[in-house]
Amino acid sequence: MTGIIFKTGIQRKTIISAILLCLFLSFNSVYADTIEEGYHFVRQCKKIVNLQDFPDIVLIALVDGPLPPNEPVYLIKPNSCLSRGYKLNSIKIYAAEKSYIDSRGLRNLNIVRLKEPGIAHTIDDENLLSASEYMEGPTPSVVPDTDPLIETNIELSIAGFLGDRVILYESKRILKYRNGNPVTLTYEKPELKNLRTKFKE
Repeated sequence: MTGIIFKTGIQRKTIISAILLCLFLSFNSVYADTIEEGYHFVRQCKKIVNLQDFPDIVLIALVDGPLPPNEPVYLIKPNSCLSRGYKLNSIKIYAAEKSYIDSRGLRNLNIVRLKEPGIAHTIDDENLLSASEYMEGPTPSVVPDTDPLIETNIELSIAGFLGDRVILYESKRILKYRNGNPVTLTYEKPELKNLRTKFKE
């Protein structure tokens, strides 16, 4: 019978260190932010710009994905870039009355998994409205070097409330290029039947 014999504590530590190093390199190779030669990343920022028009509500972000943060739920600040951490994570947005969140607290919201196995989660709370987004186009994060685009800023606005949804739409998109001349695209508020301005019907 043959096998590996650990003669000393030093040998044991060396082998264990080598195994951990291999695991670390394998993990990094899976999640490394690498792109093909001849391409570059485009910085992106998506933010809500008219929260001040709805002083009685708050917007809540739930970060979901392969590498969610330790605190996956946070309050969205007006005119601040939404944060999702790891690039493959996603953000789900909910609206709630400010008084309700003040009394219940973010950490007490009920986060449930939608499927097994999987990473899709939702906040199960009848006092929250989930968001529907009306987006005007794709937001590429990687483009060829022949494309001078270096940054995309997307401004989302609250259109109102419809049924059990808070309606968000893209009101402006600012594209920045290497030559320093930005392009601004503006979009109209969607016309939706029965859209209301109050949180509750």
